[in-house]
Amino acid sequence: MTITVHVRPGRTPGWYQAFAPELPGCSASAPSVSEAVQRLRLRIDDHLAEARNRAPAPGTRRLQLEV
Repeated sequence: MTITVHVRPGRTPGWYQAFAPELPGCSASAPSVSEAVQRLRLRIDDHLAEARNRAPAPGTRRLQLEV
């Protein structure tokens, strides 16, 4: 799986914020770009694991839509 990641200067001078637009709420900050991306990877792993463990509500149908 490939996920687009954006990195920009953080609100705190000298820090960077990394985020994944495809995964709302997944972001991480750190004093270096590489550390911000490393922390984001951990958050993405947690996000995806949680999503896999969520059971759909009763009566939910799963469909695939090609766009």
